[in-house]
Formats: sequence, C-alpha cells, structure tokens
Amino acid sequence: MYEMPPTDPDLRRDRWGTRIALITAGLTVLGVIAGGVMLAHNTNGFVTITDGETEAGHLGVPGDAVADGLAAPAFNYTFHGYAAGGLKVTEPVLATPGYQEAQVRRPYEVVEKTDDAGTVTDTLQSYGALLTVYRPGVYDPVRYTDQESITIGGRLGWYSENMPYRDGYASGELPAPGLAWEYADDAWAVISTVGYRASYPREDFIAIAEGFKTVDPYPATTPIDLVSVPDGFTLVSGGASADAPVGVSYLMGSVRLIGQRPEYRGITAPIDPVETGQPTVVVSVYDAAWAKDTEGLKPGEPATCPTEDVCRTLSADGRWVTEAHTRTGQLEKPQLKKIVNEAVIADVSDHATWFPLTDAAS
Repeated sequence: MYEMPPTDPDLRRDRWGTRIALITAGLTVLGVIAGGVMLAHNTNGFVTITDGETEAGHLGVPGDAVADGLAAPAFNYTFHGYAAGGLKVTEPVLATPGYQEAQVRRPYEVVEKTDDAGTVTDTLQSYGALLTVYRPGVYDPVRYTDQESITIGGRLGWYSENMPYRDGYASGELPAPGLAWEYADDAWAVISTVGYRASYPREDFIAIAEGFKTVDPYPATTPIDLVSVPDGFTLVSGGASADAPVGVSYLMGSVRLIGQRPEYRGITAPIDPVETGQPTVVVSVYDAAWAKDTEGLKPGEPATCPTEDVCRTLSADGRWVTEAHTRTGQLEKPQLKKIVNEAVIADVSDHATWFPLTDAAS
C-alpha cells in the first residue's frame, strides 16, 4: 500500500497517469484517463505575477485578490484533497507556473489488470475528472460564459453538460460535464471530465466547488531528482502525475523540462507543453508490474533506448521503471540516456522521501 498524505487516508494505491502507450498487454481498462509563479504586493495595490525572471511582466490583479494560500512561492500547492458529494478529490498531483491539478473520482473507481484468461489479478484506483486550480489572473473563463450560470459561495460560476478539458480533447463515450467558478478575485478553478467511461452528476461537481478551500502553500514534490538537466531547458511541470489526461493509473511521478516556458496569462484551458512548439523532455516513474515496456530491462542495469526518443531503466528491486521521453530530434539519444541513468529515485512508496519539485530539476 502506497503511503499517502494524511488528508485523504482512504486512498489505496491512488496513483496517476502517464502516456497511454504504456498500457500493459492483456490489461482491461475501466474508467481510465488517461517555473513558478510568485505573487507579491506592489505599492499600487496590485499583484505582480512573475516566474522569477525580470521580463516576466505584470498582471493587474487587485491586491485583495490574494486570499490565504494564493501568494504562493513557485511550484507550491495551495489546497489539499477532500471528499464532497459522492466524489473524492485527491491531493494535488501536478504543479505548473499557472495552475495545480488534482484527480477526481468515485471512492471505488478502479482499473483492472487481467491475465490471458480474463481473470482480474490486480486493481488500481482510477479517476474520471480533473480539478484545475488556476492562480489569480491566469484563467479566462470565456469558454464557459454562455453555459448555465450558477453561484458558488456567493461567486460567479458556470456549469456545462459537455465541455472538453481543452479544445480538441475528446473524453470518450459520454458527454464531458465541466464546471468553472471564481474561488477568489480573478482566481478560477475548473472541474473537467476526462474519463473514457466516467460522467459524474452535476450535483457532485457543485459539491466539489462548494467544498474547495485554499491552505497555506506547501511545496509540490516528486519521486524524481534529475542530476542531469540539458542546457537550455527549464522546469515547466511535475509532481505525482503528468501533463494532459491521457495516461494510466500506475504513474508515480514526473518532471517535465522545456526550452522556454509558455505564457500563463489569460489561458482558457490547461497547456500541453508538447504543443507549444518548444523542445520538451519528461522523465517519469511508473509501476513495472503494470507496464508492457519492460522487455529486455534488467534490474539495476543502465538504461536502454528502444527508439531515438525513449530511454528507460528498471530499479534494482525490479519494481519501478524510470523513463525519459522526448520528440525525435529534440535531444540526442546519449543525452536522454544520461538523464535516465543519473536520475535519483526516492523510495517511491514513501511520500516522505520525495524531493521538492523545484530542487528535482535544478
């Protein structure tokens, strides 16, 4: 049983998504989904949003917009997991310069692993929606403004019976309900359906919105510490999951680097770093027992690279696979192999040994 933060003790092996290509042969999937912003008061009563670079610029956000937990250092989380309605919100699993994400699920929503005879041999908890919590000034709710108007905690919100996670993203067989609401001045949160076979009730989404609250910021962590960071790359996201809800439930953590961070201002949906046109590389750790891509890997041996854009290695105990993935031509294979071979992996099942995300990519 994986050790989880104490705020959500009922989670059992509640882990997260990586690339859909990692799905095990013979696996039956049910309900699978798949630099930091700092805020500081100016003397004029507004808030500066910056990623630590002087050219980052400003956003005009009223100074009183910074509620508890919003004036967070780079790559910190500002909320905890909780239960609301018939759903559970996990601890945050992903941090970016503009937003944080947590997974939303029914209490007993699972993915099943089967053998060749169709017998279930293992299960992992899955999720059907994502809660994206944007920092002040980052999100523009324009996609929702012609939907059903609602009120959450005295503030404006909208509910849609079918609103994709981002434009062009198809969640699967059912409509994809979504809800956006302003949880503080010019600060928005969005619940998006991302499950292929999940469609949660409107009242449960509203209960999640009404139950949301911020806390004092605390660092996002990851089980991966990158010793080798390619020249010209910088941290853009990471945590206990990965960008874009196209993965599977056995991802333990990730760190993504990018050539140049995108602008997190006035965005209408989460950003896919791969689609920015910048070179990216993501390093992830996942459960070897669930993956098919371990053929030829031997515990504790150096990484192998089955293609030009993927290198992976197996931990000494054979339990975890560490993988680096980029796009062809963005990094040479020796660089990719060096990233994987030199990466330090925490005791993945012990959250207390994980690394602060900002340190993991420096």
